[in-house]
Amino acid sequence: MASVLKASAWSFAANWGQQLISTGTFLFLAYQLQASDFGIVALAAAVVDLFTVIARFGQVEALLQHADTSEEHIASSFWLLIAIGFGLTLAIVILGVASPYLYDDMRVETILFLLAPIPIIQNVAIIHEYHLRRRLEYRGIAVRNISATFLSGLASITLAYWGFGYYALVAQKLIFTAINSLALILYLRWKPGFVLPNTRYVRNLARAGFNVSSSNMIGMANGRIIDLFVGHFLGVVALGNLRIAWRLFDLLLQFVVQPITTVAVSSFTRLRNYKEIKGSVLDYISVLSLICFPLFVGASVFSTQIMVVMLGQKWGDSGWILGYLCLSAFALPINNIFAPSIIATKNTDILRNQSVMQLVFTSVTVAISTQFNLPTVILIHVTRVYLFSLVYLYILKRDMDVGFQDVLRKSIGPLVATAAMFAALYAMQNIGNRNNLIVLIVEIGAAALTYLLVVGLGEYLGFWSGNAAATIRLIQRKIGKI
Repeated sequence: MASVLKASAWSFAANWGQQLISTGTFLFLAYQLQASDFGIVALAAAVVDLFTVIARFGQVEALLQHADTSEEHIASSFWLLIAIGFGLTLAIVILGVASPYLYDDMRVETILFLLAPIPIIQNVAIIHEYHLRRRLEYRGIAVRNISATFLSGLASITLAYWGFGYYALVAQKLIFTAINSLALILYLRWKPGFVLPNTRYVRNLARAGFNVSSSNMIGMANGRIIDLFVGHFLGVVALGNLRIAWRLFDLLLQFVVQPITTVAVSSFTRLRNYKEIKGSVLDYISVLSLICFPLFVGASVFSTQIMVVMLGQKWGDSGWILGYLCLSAFALPINNIFAPSIIATKNTDILRNQSVMQLVFTSVTVAISTQFNLPTVILIHVTRVYLFSLVYLYILKRDMDVGFQDVLRKSIGPLVATAAMFAALYAMQNIGNRNNLIVLIVEIGAAALTYLLVVGLGEYLGFWSGNAAATIRLIQRKIGKI
């Protein structure tokens, strides 16, 4: 138990440390660079990021599935990874050569050539990562993540300040991967030796790794496909504005929603039967509704002001994009609790199937919507979010009897309070200039106070179930596990 708690502490520290550093770096780069810089790198990186996920080939997970692994087994995985890394690096170079036939901008070719080594640099140290995870030595993983994030961020900030433009973003990705791998190699002095790969082991590892990597690739492809189509049909400036808005949207998810869903995964797997899982799922939906509804609706209302105040007037066009993305607020509780609840029931085939469904749906709708304009792309994306929340709700009802009425009962309080908050914001819209930081803070404070008063009064009078009580129950369960 002590080793598990220590590993959890290091994992928590690494995640939050990495998030804080990367957020600070992102804000500086957004302030310093232009939309076209972010757009052109996002266009090239969409391909590189997909290849990077494929390059890992799920080998850490494949090896961790075995209680006992021989050195021959591990060495076979290492040489398989090296072969895949070289192959994908070569594939990126070939795409770079072909890019002038696909894009008019020669910067795409340059960026692809510079980022091409990432798959092989990453794969050199994946077995080192496996050993650390096997031994629950998350200190080593934490050290490498934080050091790589800090040093790559420092390099990119320096280059951006000196006027190197999009090269700052390219350097950040390349240096992060290099330091990440180097830190692992220096922390754990493991060598594969001169053991020839065992073909039987390679086949087994490839089979297990393919299932993991294909699932991860499909999940990433849902976002990267949008980048590729928007960059190709609507231009790199539109893609740059989209990337900045999406990054801020993701930051809200990572800092507020992800910590809750991470706890949910471990909590659900400890429960003994479907009745307990259902109760816990509804508690998590209650808590996520309490947090997500006001946060993302408020961000939608203040989106342009947030962009201007934080990043400058040049990112005003990203404000409306962030506002549209935040319209998905009311689907977020279901969408973010779905995967942990399905993992708890061990029906993981459902996750893969719905990921494939989303990939097909995204590919078709984005291919059509990018023939019009960016607002159409974003609105169809938000529509997709709500459509799949209905699919998730159907599966939850079928598999663990979590129905629409149950979800509505748990979320009605935050829903009513969010409506009251929105009404208060509408009433205050002509009070002052929202681009003024003080006015913005006052309005946000007044909106938050309105929301809390309505939620608290409704719970006190018994108009809806206690969201605060659900929050307390989840905290007590977590403390009880520790």
